Amino acid sequence: LPRLTLENVWARIPVDGFDLDITGELTVGGARGRLELGGSENLLISHSSPNLRNSRLQIFNAAAGCSLACGGLALTNGGGLVIYSGVTTDTAIPSSVVEVDGGVILDKGWVFPCSHPTNGGSVLFRMADLTVFPDSGFNADGTGFSAGRVNGDPGFGPGRGVTAAAGYGGPGGRENNACGDPVNPLAPGSGGRCGAANPGGAGGLIRIEASGHVILNGTLSASGTHCSGYGSGPSSGGGVNIRCATVAGTNGVIRANGGSGGENGGG
Repeated sequence: LPRLTLENVWARIPVDGFDLDITGELTVGGARGRLELGGSENLLISHSSPNLRNSRLQIFNAAAGCSLACGGLALTNGGGLVIYSGVTTDTAIPSSVVEVDGGVILDKGWVFPCSHPTNGGSVLFRMADLTVFPDSGFNADGTGFSAGRVNGDPGFGPGRGVTAAAGYGGPGGRENNACGDPVNPLAPGSGGRCGAANPGGAGGLIRIEASGHVILNGTLSASGTHCSGYGSGPSSGGGVNIRCATVAGTNGVIRANGGSGGENGGG
């Protein structure tokens, strides 16, 4: 397609193996603007930038992962990009990749990278420069390995909580279940034990490779979410991994806190 514009339209293409190649500009706008590519393996915007204004682009393929390749990426005025991971043979190898030749600009816009809940495959973002304005950023809270799904079940992931909380970079609660590299995190957080109520979710992985600059005035968050109920063990926080030439900014926030609630806190 030479260009694609969706204004206050919700379009969903759930076909497996579907590739969408746009040689010009992709624009999704309006409060009801939404484009979902379910089962899509590739979304290519060859020359221009996806412009998401108060709208959402969602890409998912649970089996094989997916890719987004474009010249630039701008999320403004509440715009959001949601990208899900597929299965990987090694959590250090991303199953979904976002390749941006130019810069990524988040101005009251959010990116939601979602790791695979049982396999741990995650998303890698490559770009020239990243600029994150206030009230904007990457949100991977609760999108890591899944917690246990049935009362009494342990969570998923190498640092999972079997009797209590999950751990990442250090043990969670009473268990000796440390996992993940605190210096070079390449895996999402692990899930906690499921108790009588909500076990909470583990923090995911934010993995950014910028050939130029990262200017952070907003938020990069990969924290575990709150759990509740007797016997629940909180899930762990996830990881934030940034490789770039320089980092700058004012009042920027980077966090990967363990989940709260339950019997004790996640690591």
